[in-house]
Amino acid sequence: MKQFSRYLIPVCIGLLTFAALRYFNPLPPKEEIANLECNFALVDETKPVAIPLALGEINEISLEAELTNKSIDDGVILWSAEGLAKFEGGTRELSGVVFTTSSDQIRGLGFWRDLPGERADYLRIMTLNQDGGLDWNESVAYAYFDSDPDKLNHPLNYTCKISRNN
Repeated sequence: MKQFSRYLIPVCIGLLTFAALRYFNPLPPKEEIANLECNFALVDETKPVAIPLALGEINEISLEAELTNKSIDDGVILWSAEGLAKFEGGTRELSGVVFTTSSDQIRGLGFWRDLPGERADYLRIMTLNQDGGLDWNESVAYAYFDSDPDKLNHPLNYTCKISRNN
């Protein structure tokens, strides 16, 4: 019994120290990651998006992206996104943001690729207001290249699905 009590005090001190450290320094929460899949189709098929510096036009776009860096502000969830847009005539790597509700309903999105230098073939896909500013729109987005004179020329109906990696 005497040998047991000799180990009991150091073990108790160790457990209490561990518990105190976890209480005052909890483990950071695991970063939440999700996948986004979107399909975009022109509202008016007579106005396809012309691809600059190439022969071709865009009528439909599929987008797959990984959502990370989730933050919540006033009931709106903001995600950072990195993904790939595919369309007939090419693909583009895109970065951006996605705004959702707590039930994963898309409220708005903005995808672009910010790289050094000015290039006319940088694709952008965004939900915009009538003034061309990023805004909520749960069903229509706009696709345009930096060379487009009017970014509201090519509205696209869109549907998106978010799946969790948990």
